[in-house]
Amino acid sequence: MKRLVERTIGAAFGFAGTLAVLASGVGPAKAQQYPASAGPAVATPPSVLVTPSPPPPATISAMPPLVAPPSSAPPPPSLLSGLQFIAYPYLWLAGLNMAITTPLQRAPQVNVSIGPGEILSDLNNVPFMGAAELREGPFGVLADALHIPLGVPITTRNIFFSGGNVGVVQSTVTADFLYRVLDQPVQTIDAGLGFRFWDISTDTILNGRAFIPTISVSRSGSWTDPLIAARYHRDFGNGFGLTAYHYSCNYSNS
Repeated sequence: MKRLVERTIGAAFGFAGTLAVLASGVGPAKAQQYPASAGPAVATPPSVLVTPSPPPPATISAMPPLVAPPSSAPPPPSLLSGLQFIAYPYLWLAGLNMAITTPLQRAPQVNVSIGPGEILSDLNNVPFMGAAELREGPFGVLADALHIPLGVPITTRNIFFSGGNVGVVQSTVTADFLYRVLDQPVQTIDAGLGFRFWDISTDTILNGRAFIPTISVSRSGSWTDPLIAARYHRDFGNGFGLTAYHYSCNYSNS
């Protein structure tokens, strides 16, 4: 009986020791770092590296907006940026009617009349006819110059004089300050104020005969008239157009 009890107690202690060894072998990971001297070593499972997935590709909507580079500031407009220069060469067909007073009692006055056709053949020097305009927006300045030198023969029918000649030089300068009151693609109307300067000179020569000497008389005059100006222009296309001028003034001479 005594031996049976000793064997039972020994077996119990052996079973308890086995349980203690097994418990030390299945402990947590930190127990493996400091293993018990009596327990077996347990292998640690290999660690797995987890690679982060790449970000999704950027869509057009997610891209930042494109911003144009700042442009340089435009240069300030110069004084002549909107200035226009227009030239108007033209041909004016006019007539001449004049009366010349002489000191002769039998021929106190000599009348000279020239039609437009004769004017061209009686030119004795280079004439000039033309106009130019400077325009800035609705404002404009129009300058017009006319210079006509004529030489007209005089018929005296050989009474006292054997003919003669009259030289007439007319120079006219017109300046208008205009404002455009109507500006459309095919027509314009301008109105304004201005002046016209006149300069007329005559040289009359009567050829003498026998005992009558040759007579030469020169006269000249100049004056300026104020003007109220109006101009209408109509564009017909293909380089053709019509321009009409109207001047209102009180012509005088001195």
